[in-house]
Amino acid sequence: GTRFMEEVKIGPLHTTATCEVIEFVPDKAMAYKAISASLDFEGRVRVEPVEMGTHLTLSGTARPKGPWRLMQAIIEGEFQQILKKELAAIKTILESNKSEAVAGQ
Repeated sequence: GTRFMEEVKIGPLHTTATCEVIEFVPDKAMAYKAISASLDFEGRVRVEPVEMGTHLTLSGTARPKGPWRLMQAIIEGEFQQILKKELAAIKTILESNKSEAVAGQ
């Protein structure tokens, strides 16, 4: 039930959402839901060990409200692009930390 605020920018939509963690399994998963005046969304992060490291999965759904519903397809496409960028950023951070850890041994 941890709550936090998030600034959301999806395409032309800018809003502040109230988010709540709805699932948390240490080292395995986290899920949250967010509510704002113009958009509700849910997100999930899964972490799975694989042979050569870790597989990280981000997924989510966005539900525009009011007049923003007319832009549902555009907002969903933007949402998917945002998730891909976040995964790439996380990968870069984790790989740079791994390199630093190896160099420090």
